[in-house]
Amino acid sequence: MKGKRLLHSFILFSMLSCKSTAPTSSSTLWQTESLPGHLSTQALPEQYGSFILNKAHLQTQITTPTDSLQLLLPTPEGDSIMVTLTDSGTLSQELQDKYPEIRSFKGYFMNNQRKKELVRIDINNAGLYAYVEKDNTVFLINPVEKGSSYYISYYERFVHTKTNNPFYEPIRKKQD
Repeated sequence: MKGKRLLHSFILFSMLSCKSTAPTSSSTLWQTESLPGHLSTQALPEQYGSFILNKAHLQTQITTPTDSLQLLLPTPEGDSIMVTLTDSGTLSQELQDKYPEIRSFKGYFMNNQRKKELVRIDINNAGLYAYVEKDNTVFLINPVEKGSSYYISYYERFVHTKTNNPFYEPIRKKQD
């Protein structure tokens, strides 16, 4: 009997003293999620990762005053990369004041070889749009529909060249 009470006390103590390491939904920016049926019929890349963006959490992060911003971005494989961003400077102060819902960032992340990789992110009423150079290739993140919380992360090479996707525009490489 005494052993049982001791075991119950230990279990109760363990449950009360342990913190959960799982992020709560309010603090997680991206959640892996399959696209609902009505969205998955659209012209999509051959391969992609699908996610839900927590728009409230994103809004909190981008409106917090700071010199630089760190965001987690989902890769097409379902992993995440931490990017460091600063304001891109593409909008004058006058335009920023007039259109506060439009934000443009430039930045980088450190790849496995400790080399900086380029990141560009634009955020507006239609959603978040990201361009990421990773390991000599490009992946993109965009909403499946304008204003949707459902997003895809995909490598440019998997986009059909004759697509009806309104968010796709071929990336032109710089000419040397």
